[in-house]
Amino acid sequence: MEIGMSRRRGAVLEDAILDAAWAELIEHGYANMTLESVAKRAGTSRPVLYRRWPSRTKLATAALGRYLALNRIDVPDLGSVRAEMGLLLRRLSDRARPDLVRLLLDMTGDLADAKSNLADIRGEITNGRLIRAILDRGIARGEVDPERLTPRIV
Repeated sequence: MEIGMSRRRGAVLEDAILDAAWAELIEHGYANMTLESVAKRAGTSRPVLYRRWPSRTKLATAALGRYLALNRIDVPDLGSVRAEMGLLLRRLSDRARPDLVRLLLDMTGDLADAKSNLADIRGEITNGRLIRAILDRGIARGEVDPERLTPRIV
């Protein structure tokens, strides 16, 4: 290590790794992303990656989560659940770039091997935050009966 260079740790290192993983995913796709290529791009080692993410799928999921967090969708209070859900769906559709759809489709094989699926990834990344906020506003306005909201409906 050069004199004057400090060792990256914590959030700084994690952000660098996730940025490198995202760049690999976008440039080369999930099928061609390796932990070795991400480590090299991030200027770190594979063991550093493995300590945080035990698999390529977990690393790709974390990189996708970071991308989504940096490119948030916000839905303002429009006065009705219908209007807000419509806006949310339009914004999600606008953000569904072909490379993101390809990424998710390419991950399905590894997810199945890990006894997981795209719904699990969605849960890891978003926890239904946007839909829950819209429904909570609908409850407050009296549009939604909270007694009828099952997890499946949400």
